Amino acid sequence: QAVANAQRALATIDTDLVVPVNTRPDSIEPYKKFLRASALAIVGTIQYRREQYPEAEATLRQAVDLDPANADGVIVLRLALALDQQKKYQEALQQANRAVELTKEDTEAGRLARNERGRLTALLAQNSAPGASDVVPASNDSPPGQ
Repeated sequence: QAVANAQRALATIDTDLVVPVNTRPDSIEPYKKFLRASALAIVGTIQYRREQYPEAEATLRQAVDLDPANADGVIVLRLALALDQQKKYQEALQQANRAVELTKEDTEAGRLARNERGRLTALLAQNSAPGASDVVPASNDSPPGQ
């Protein structure tokens, strides 16, 4: 039901959004961008939980790309985890680094982002060593909201 609701929101945001009379016109588009990113983040999170990692990656990228300057650290972390699950470790590390930048160290999201970054850094270092194996178990930590 959550996916259906999010998809409906995406389809109708331009036609069904009720804007209060005194709303500044320049604040409407940023709000629509926020709503779109939120709906995409919901869909991407559900795809991740269903282990549909390529779909989750694409959807979460869309959510982040809607407003990269105001990206949500939790969404970026989920993107890193979706990439990690597909063994796209270098890309996952880039997103994990970004998630670390966007989250506070003393929060659950911040702790998870830093753990993921550390795990990916170690994995990539291990894989660059001669005779290294690319099999490293994924973190047991779940991203926030799971």
